Amino acid sequence: MNGLISVIVPVYNAEKYLSCCVASILAQSYSNLEVLLVDDGSTDESAALCEEWCAKDGRVRLLRQKNAGVSSARNRGLEKASGEYIAFVDADDWILPGMLEGQMDCLKREGSNMVLGGFREVGRAERDRQQGSLCRGTPQTEVISRGEADAFEAETMDPEGYAGGYLLAGNTRCWSILFSREVLNQVRFRTDLTIGEDLMFLVDCLPFMRRVTVMKSREYCYYINEEGAMYSPFRASYMDQIRCWKLAEEKIAGLYPSCVPQAAACLFQAALLVAGKLALLPKDGEGTRGTEEAAWGRESGGKGKTESGTDGAPRGRGAFRERYLWACHEAAGVAWKRLGRRGRRMLPAGYRIKGPVFLYAPRAYLGLYHVWKGRK
Repeated sequence: MNGLISVIVPVYNAEKYLSCCVASILAQSYSNLEVLLVDDGSTDESAALCEEWCAKDGRVRLLRQKNAGVSSARNRGLEKASGEYIAFVDADDWILPGMLEGQMDCLKREGSNMVLGGFREVGRAERDRQQGSLCRGTPQTEVISRGEADAFEAETMDPEGYAGGYLLAGNTRCWSILFSREVLNQVRFRTDLTIGEDLMFLVDCLPFMRRVTVMKSREYCYYINEEGAMYSPFRASYMDQIRCWKLAEEKIAGLYPSCVPQAAACLFQAALLVAGKLALLPKDGEGTRGTEEAAWGRESGGKGKTESGTDGAPRGRGAFRERYLWACHEAAGVAWKRLGRRGRRMLPAGYRIKGPVFLYAPRAYLGLYHVWKGRK
């Protein structure tokens, strides 16, 4: 019998998507599975759906907890998983029938302890078609999967090659990956990050990896949720995007010094991405200011007055937009210097152009960005 794969699915208010997700996992050609549905305090019918799936298939287990976030839910799954191998699937996504079998074959053939697969982005219409197909018991995506000529081509490398060639090139997701359990025994998701938790999880895995295989197959279907975090207005938690890259850069510097320029480039881009979100706020903060000031008040110890520091950046709740701007500016400046002239060449052309503008005139940059995006 092949080794048991534990598939961990964090669930929070996912009643619209959950059945499609679970059905796609249970329809896998690799059948030696346990499916851990971790209900993170859902307030809709998600828990009831989880119970229905447990009754339908003995491979499904339900774990319950008070709402504590996706990282906590995944950690709960890791603690309770029995499998020799671990995979993560988000509740609004689904996987094609041959994904886990292909990854397991590749992992054993290459002697790897982690296999990274590709993914395809799907919208609501395709998700609805797939959900109907799975509910009828006739998943049609197998044809799509096997139709890709290069679906099972793979490249195997050491952890440093993976870090430089893939992780720091934007492949910072924990889903679409099959892990050997030995990699994860001492690794857990950070619960103090709301963005970037996947990145730090993978960075923390690096010391325990021996060989990593990257497959070209795209058998994980990633649902583009336009109501998700990446499409929502700026909020205080977006600053974690910068924080996680700072943490990653520090850890990678100790493991693979040759990868530091790439990590610095990622930090620089993250700072400008967050600044771009900040620029899209209404100039007077109307409609968001109260929420963000409250968030900033909690993060800064609840100070209620405005004062100035030695860096000229405003202090206190009253100027939350300015404070976040200066935090972005500081992170971008540190990364820019660390990159140096040679390292800056690895930045995309757009960042090489707009980066200096942001560094030398951050307020003007936000104003120009706001106008440009408004016209688009």
